[in-house]
Amino acid sequence: MFKPRIVLGLLLLCLVIPLHIYVIGDWMGTGVQFALFRYQQVAMGQGIITILQDIGYVTSGVYHGRTAASILLWAGAAAVLVGAAAWTAFNIVKNEGEGPMHQRIAGILMLAAGLLVRGSAIAQYGVLLSGPAGISIPIGAPFLVCLGWWLYRESGRPTDELS
Repeated sequence: MFKPRIVLGLLLLCLVIPLHIYVIGDWMGTGVQFALFRYQQVAMGQGIITILQDIGYVTSGVYHGRTAASILLWAGAAAVLVGAAAWTAFNIVKNEGEGPMHQRIAGILMLAAGLLVRGSAIAQYGVLLSGPAGISIPIGAPFLVCLGWWLYRESGRPTDELS
């Protein structure tokens, strides 16, 4: 079992690592997506698009179909990651974050966020992450899944075995 501050640090790290690199269509643009925003370059320019802006595009009807589904899955993953970090921080403040159940829950939430990110890429680019919409190279999603599984698995082991 890890110290709660380490678990919180890992959760916060997951908010700032790139989740995937993508190519739009036939190289019409490229981008890097993080948990709370994405940076993209297209022929019209470059910019940062936050998750809130993308949700606004979905609710106003600018995005629909596969893109809307992808954005909603990405938003779900971001919400799970932010919620897991807030929950872990709250338990640290209350001095209740030492038990294995807290780490296990953090691991489950991180694993769920990784699967949602992966689902987001599949919704947009297809199962092979390549198609008419472009190409996605997942880099953070496998990290989230592996790290979440590791936290979950290690939560049941006594602390002295991990040293």
